Amino acid sequence: FLYFPLFAKSRNMFSWSKRPSTSAYPAARAGLQSNGTVMAQAVQGSIRPPIYTRSQHLDSFLNDAILKRSTRRISADDTTFDTVFQTTGGETLILRINVPPTAHSSAPCGAPSMILVGLKARHSWLDNRMRVRGYAPIQSDTAWRNASILLGPAVHEVVKHLQLNPPTIVEITDNGLRKIQSDIQSKMQSNAAGGSRASESIPFPANPPQHQQQSDAAPEAPPNYETLLNTPVVDMPPVPTHFPLLDELSRDQLQNALDDPIAFMAFVNTLPSMQTLQMMAISSIDQGAKTAEKHLDKKASYTRLHEEVTTLQSTLKEKLETFRGLEEQQNDLCVEADAHDLVKQLNRAKKRALDESEEYAEEWVEGNGDGESVNQFLKTFLEKRRIHHERAAKMEILQHHGHQ
Repeated sequence: FLYFPLFAKSRNMFSWSKRPSTSAYPAARAGLQSNGTVMAQAVQGSIRPPIYTRSQHLDSFLNDAILKRSTRRISADDTTFDTVFQTTGGETLILRINVPPTAHSSAPCGAPSMILVGLKARHSWLDNRMRVRGYAPIQSDTAWRNASILLGPAVHEVVKHLQLNPPTIVEITDNGLRKIQSDIQSKMQSNAAGGSRASESIPFPANPPQHQQQSDAAPEAPPNYETLLNTPVVDMPPVPTHFPLLDELSRDQLQNALDDPIAFMAFVNTLPSMQTLQMMAISSIDQGAKTAEKHLDKKASYTRLHEEVTTLQSTLKEKLETFRGLEEQQNDLCVEADAHDLVKQLNRAKKRALDESEEYAEEWVEGNGDGESVNQFLKTFLEKRRIHHERAAKMEILQHHGHQ
């Protein structure tokens, strides 16, 4: 049974079923695990945060003491995983984590995406596609790198937040998840009636829930009507329950007021409550006119400020594009070079230096040295040969370390 330390009384908040895995889940998780120590690739002399590789992120996630027992891979490659957990309200949720692929395992990893699958719900951290948007470190690749956090702890934080602050479930769209939720609720009720506590782990659907892709124009989840009903308070005069002026009118006058709309409106305008409303309306109009005049007075300055902001925004966009290009170059330079490739490059450079020195010597012997003296020839020739031997020595050192 898996659980966070905060939920010591709810041991089955985190757990997969102990049933054998079905063929719907390709491959085995054991092949993805690594026994290497997770180390950050910090750049010496740089103030940038440490850069974690994709393999380090996966290692922290799949080898986590709590998460690994509640996580299964659902894709043919090592990009998509599902983690099941239970909230404090008793709901079973499935968080789908997608880790973007990279060119090689030692390259920096982009921000993962996290989605609640198998249901529709409302939560401040979820958008209308059920994607986790409220967790700051995964909102962009830059935020992910600057957060300097591994995937395992990141999933911990998201799951813990959803456990402590359960989303409001609107609809469970996956039949397997619906059946699991129904079974767990039934067991909780029967255990509560019998005074016992459930000890079974949370099962996982036989087939992974399908995430329903929605277009950008898809309707949002139903609004929170309690929030919508909180209308602003307006200082209005009380509605009269009695009209003393009516007591002073005769029957003919009352009938005339009912039959003649003009007479009726004239009578209504004499009422104190109506006069108060009219004064409030005039005051609101005057206040609106004064506010509009102030806005018009500031229109020129606002227009000028808008132009300045637009110019700054364009400049910032250009600088961001330049920065991203330089950052990509720096990331490529920070990746540990392959010793075999370095040996090949050094070998080509060594031969090039040797050829240059030989060509230079042949030209000087044949009299094409532009009248250079012997001392000048020896100085130039020895410098080219020194470069050749330096590159050969570096090759030897790399090959020696490669065999150790």
